[in-house]
Amino acid sequence: MRIAQVCSSRGWGGMEMYPLTLTRSLSKRGHTCFLACRNHSRLAMGAEERGITPYTLPLIMSCDPYSIYKFSRMLRVHAIEVVHLHYSKDIPFACLSVAASRRPVKIFLTKHTGSGFKKDIVHKMLYKRLDQVIAVSNFIKNDLIKNCPIEEEQITVIHNGISPSDYASHLKSPFSIREEFSLRGRVVGMIAQLSVGKGQETFIEAASLVSQKEKDVSFLIVGHPADGEEAFSERLKEKVTQLGMKDRVIFTGYRRDIRNILAAIDLCVSASLDEAFGLGLIESMAMKKPVIAISSGAVPEVVVNGQTGILIDRKDPKRMAEAIIELLNDGERLLKMGEKGYCRAMERFNLDDLILSLEDLYRK
Repeated sequence: MRIAQVCSSRGWGGMEMYPLTLTRSLSKRGHTCFLACRNHSRLAMGAEERGITPYTLPLIMSCDPYSIYKFSRMLRVHAIEVVHLHYSKDIPFACLSVAASRRPVKIFLTKHTGSGFKKDIVHKMLYKRLDQVIAVSNFIKNDLIKNCPIEEEQITVIHNGISPSDYASHLKSPFSIREEFSLRGRVVGMIAQLSVGKGQETFIEAASLVSQKEKDVSFLIVGHPADGEEAFSERLKEKVTQLGMKDRVIFTGYRRDIRNILAAIDLCVSASLDEAFGLGLIESMAMKKPVIAISSGAVPEVVVNGQTGILIDRKDPKRMAEAIIELLNDGERLLKMGEKGYCRAMERFNLDDLILSLEDLYRK
């Protein structure tokens, strides 16, 4: 098949990274794949870093005439059969481009995040044009049914996934990261864009409570500020200083070597509220790291409480600290949870299997 993955987002998180993953994986299976994105976006730069030549467009607005003309021409020239969207704001652009191309192109949308209420006449017309909507979790499926003009039979749940081969080679020595950041004792990590909704403040408060009882624990906060969240990032660093934690909490900034980071830590924490899926949770499990996470959104679909990690109530730094201490001081349980998490990641969230499901959907 000839497939175009499309995402105009300026951000750089799971939603933006997944079109890259699909482009590479589908290409390996013999499909002709293209990646269309916004000029000078982080996604465009990320594609080039990974050896993928992006098809860039201005995408000044959802109905940008020049972008529609350019993309519709690309659909004709390359005989595209499937357009797969990853950002709901691209629906008008895609529908108009396909209409202008005069080609029988299927349009799919993967919903990576929840939606506001969108059952007005305009959204009814747009969603009617979609061949199928893919929800990354049952949590998102339920959100779609509640807020979008779409019937349940138009929705297919296909979880995001990871490639086992990408992780097997990284189950190795953590010394490179530990040396880089002078980490000597036990290490707890949090990997997410710096954003209010990701819960870094709760993690820092929990880290302070842990440090009062455990003197050899360091904390890594891995990620860069989300768009418009630079002030929040500075507030986090001020909070660390106020709590007297500058020697215990390390902000690494954006890192491409996430698997090396995971190899260096003992367990991973997610404090995200209403997580749409939680690819980072699966990445942690694939590296045999237990997860402590807030039981909300799609997290219970990923983490099995008491087996692959510990789920806690919303915004409870005291309980989070207790769970961290509980696991750090029980090495046998830490290892068992890591092994169970690895098995679950490989069996339930194997990218190879998910790609087969996606191919079947494209062909229907």
